[in-house]
Amino acid sequence: MPKKSGLMNERERAVCARVKSLREGLQYSQPAFALALGLTVDQLASIEYGRVPLRCAIGQWICQRFDVNQRWLAEGKAPKFYYVYYSGSRAPLAPNILFSQAYDDNLKFAVEKLLKEVAKRLGCEVEHITVKDAHLVRPEGIAHVNLDTYNFIIGQTVAHETASIPPYLYQEFYSALFGAARSFRSKYRRPLAKFAAEKGQSQKKPGPPG
Repeated sequence: MPKKSGLMNERERAVCARVKSLREGLQYSQPAFALALGLTVDQLASIEYGRVPLRCAIGQWICQRFDVNQRWLAEGKAPKFYYVYYSGSRAPLAPNILFSQAYDDNLKFAVEKLLKEVAKRLGCEVEHITVKDAHLVRPEGIAHVNLDTYNFIIGQTVAHETASIPPYLYQEFYSALFGAARSFRSKYRRPLAKFAAEKGQSQKKPGPPG
């Protein structure tokens, strides 16, 4: 049996227990859940059984992939579902720090602020927010996932997919990806052109006089 990490404490064990509870509630087997997270079964088991703490990258991916609220995973407080999209931080989200630490230091203020705004619009307590209602009243200006998180998610998704298809279909798979990218650019060509122009203007701004 793998040796327990010295980082484990009561809080980290509770976070790990919630990962197991989530998987069981979603009716995923360990192998299927591990595959969805880009982990081996042994790695997932080490988290679920409290041998190692949940790291930030994996915790963020769990929340993003299954629409889980970060506060629930970090602290066990409702609502259980409703992922809070987030970009700003007081410090970069290093993937290998503990998820609980990343939540406390970077996510907690933004997550709780948004939950309070959503609850106010719904006329209910934060604990009674449902995913369906929350997405209908998402406040304007809510930040999106930062680029590093998106890159991680995309990389993990591509890795999952290529691991489950035969090599002779790789070209077809990547052709489909590039086709989706072209369709996206065609659909949103106007906002993309505007963004490119604004970005170009900002890069051309003269610096301070020497």
